[in-house]
Amino acid sequence: MRVTLDVQISGAALPNWNLSFAIARFPARVPFTLLMLAALGVRAWRTDSNAADLPQRVLQRVGFAPRDLLSFSWRRLISSALFTHGRMEFWVAVVMVVAAVGLLEWFGGSIVAAVTFWGVHLVTLLVESLVIALPLKLAGAQFGARLSDVRDVGPSAGYVGALGLLCALLPRPWRNVAAAVVVVGLVYVVFAPDEHAVTNAARLSADIAHFIAFPLGWYSLALWRRLRTEHVAGAA
Repeated sequence: MRVTLDVQISGAALPNWNLSFAIARFPARVPFTLLMLAALGVRAWRTDSNAADLPQRVLQRVGFAPRDLLSFSWRRLISSALFTHGRMEFWVAVVMVVAAVGLLEWFGGSIVAAVTFWGVHLVTLLVESLVIALPLKLAGAQFGARLSDVRDVGPSAGYVGALGLLCALLPRPWRNVAAAVVVVGLVYVVFAPDEHAVTNAARLSADIAHFIAFPLGWYSLALWRRLRTEHVAGAA
């Protein structure tokens, strides 16, 4: 199967997909993915959150809540993506970073993967905070107050955004089928029972973030196509 992505800025054709070739070239082709895995792994090891819940003291120190924007705690926008709530959430994050971010980096390049991951992550948090949580809190809604004050961690907005771009890159009708499967999966997560020690507000915050991040990643394809067109035109 031969795959060519419009997002590849260089415009060079990608090599034929071959499993053994992919395994051999994986480390050299996905440095950003490996960097993210290392960052998540080191922090999980230091907090023991690969096998237990993330300690509350760590969550309060590195987690992000929409109200943090009012105190200009901008660093939390970054630090929150490098930790998880622990246990199964850590391992799900590892798998999804490899599957979504890794595949996007393999086919689209490190710049596309890194900008998509961090761009979608940051825009998602800002949209959820400035458009949903804080306005509802100012309006006096109890739901908005809870959503504004809860601290959350995890790279899911970034890798769901990467997944959105991957789906958008598929040929028709598979792109629509893939998008439908992802949306059904996100809806299932909303209603699935949760045995993890995450508050309802934190889980709701994550669910909202996912439904913002996926279309952001999907529609970012138009931006990458425009950048590629301008790059080609500038080189001509």
